[in-house]
Amino acid sequence: MFSKHEDWVKTRDAEKILCISERSLLRLRKNKTLLAGSCWRRTIPNNLNSHIIYNIPECLEILNGISRATEMEEDLLAKDEKQEVIEE
Repeated sequence: MFSKHEDWVKTRDAEKILCISERSLLRLRKNKTLLAGSCWRRTIPNNLNSHIIYNIPECLEILNGISRATEMEEDLLAKDEKQEVIEE
């Protein structure tokens, strides 16, 4: 599946759209939260110094998924804490 050309934006534009700093985008790439090929790629694939572009819809999907998972985890922890207090 190929995405539209407009979905891919330069790092500076991705920072503004996603409200994430360039350093945070780098960290998300390094820890493989944002996957190479689907979320980001280099403009010249074999050149490590080439510019990086981001697929905004894919990045948003992953970042929203992480946010939802974190909220669910916090809710479950809060329920467990309430249950422990009730049992004591």
